[in-house]
Amino acid sequence: WCVTPATVEENRDAWAYVRGHSPGDGRHSNSVVWYRPGLHRISNPEAYVRVIFHTLDDAVARSLERSDDEWGAYHLVLDCTDFSFSMVPSLHDVKRVFVVLQDHFPDRLGVLLIANLSGAAQLFLKMIMPLITPEVREKIVVLPTGDDEGVREAIGGLVEERY
Repeated sequence: WCVTPATVEENRDAWAYVRGHSPGDGRHSNSVVWYRPGLHRISNPEAYVRVIFHTLDDAVARSLERSDDEWGAYHLVLDCTDFSFSMVPSLHDVKRVFVVLQDHFPDRLGVLLIANLSGAAQLFLKMIMPLITPEVREKIVVLPTGDDEGVREAIGGLVEERY
C-alpha cells in the first residue's frame, strides 16, 4: 500500500503498528498488530484507511519473512482506551476496509482481541457486527474490562511476554 506523506502524518500518534509475534517456534508465529483508535481523531479518511492496510501488510510480510514465505498471519489487539463517538470512522470507510480485507487478507487473521470497550466502542462494534463474516466472528475475543489478570492470561498465549 502506498505510504504517502498524508499517511505518515495520519499515524503520527502511532495508533497502529506491528510489534512482536505470538509464542512458538518463531517460524510459524503470527505477527501482532496493535490498533489503538482512541489515540487519534481521523483527519484524512483516505490516509487513515491506508495506515490500516499498510500496517496489516507489514504484519503479514514480517510473518512471511520469519517463516521463509511459509506462514503469513497476524493477531490484532484492538485497544479501545479513550475511544469516543468523535473517533468513529464513517460506515462507508468501514465497509471499504472490510471488502479489501476479505479480498486481500483472507485467512490472515489469527485472533482479534478487543480490550477496554467503552460505551462508544460497544455501540460501534454492534453496528459493524453484521458486516463481519461468521468465520471472523469466531476469532473475536472481548477481554473483560477491569480484570487485569484475565487480560494478561488471554494475551499471554497470543503475544510473547517481552512484547
